[in-house]
Amino acid sequence: MEDIHPKEKLPYVLKQFEKQGKGEFSLARNIPIKRRDDSVFYADINCTPIELGEKKYKMAIFRDITTRQEVEIKIKEEQEIHINLLENIDKINKVIGSSSNLDEMMYNIKPPSDLFFYSCCIILYFPFCSQSKPRVILK
Repeated sequence: MEDIHPKEKLPYVLKQFEKQGKGEFSLARNIPIKRRDDSVFYADINCTPIELGEKKYKMAIFRDITTRQEVEIKIKEEQEIHINLLENIDKINKVIGSSSNLDEMMYNIKPPSDLFFYSCCIILYFPFCSQSKPRVILK
């Protein structure tokens, strides 16, 4: 087992395979796998008992989940940005709505310690800068 799983993760891997062997689930998720160069990737492993002749074996199918994990991380980061924006939308509207130009808007942010808030104000201001009273409208 140590030849394909990192030594420090072996207790977790063995526990997952034990549960899988008892039939608690058929798909072991997020199992660390060592490559020949000792780098690690994560895989979902589906294991099924089979018989060949008179011998019993376990057939395992490994699915590399690296891309899925990368996408999940990006989705989580995007969700955090949107949640932060929604939590601050009233504050952003107030600053943008009370400013007639960009300089005045930036002056109204005292001080720009919250870089996220500051950036949102600038990004949201530009589409509305031709209006006398810019507003952020959410539908």
